[in-house]
Amino acid sequence: PPFLDECLRGVGQVIFLNSPASGALTLAALVYGDPWLGALAAAGTASATATARVAGLDAAAISAGLYGYNGCLVGCAFAVFLGLPAGSPAAAAAAVGGAAL
Repeated sequence: PPFLDECLRGVGQVIFLNSPASGALTLAALVYGDPWLGALAAAGTASATATARVAGLDAAAISAGLYGYNGCLVGCAFAVFLGLPAGSPAAAAAAVGGAAL
C-alpha cells in the first residue's frame, strides 16, 4: 500500500536511504533494541506522513518519505527524553501530536 511505502521510506530517510526495505530494516532494528522506541518512531512517521497528505503537500516529496523522517526522529526523541515510562499514553500522544506539527 502507498501509505506504508511512504512511511517506510520516511524511516529509511533518517539514514539517507530512499528505500522501503531500508526503512523496514531500520524500524526492525529499533524495535529489536527497544520496542517502545520503535513504536514511537513508527507512530511519529505515520503521523507526519498523514499530516503531509491531509495538508496536500508535494506528492513526490511525500512518496520519497521526506515528510515522514522528521516525525520518526520526533518519536525517537520523545521515547528517550520525555522521562515518561514505556507504554505511557501521554508519551504516545505527545509523539503523534509533535510529529504532526
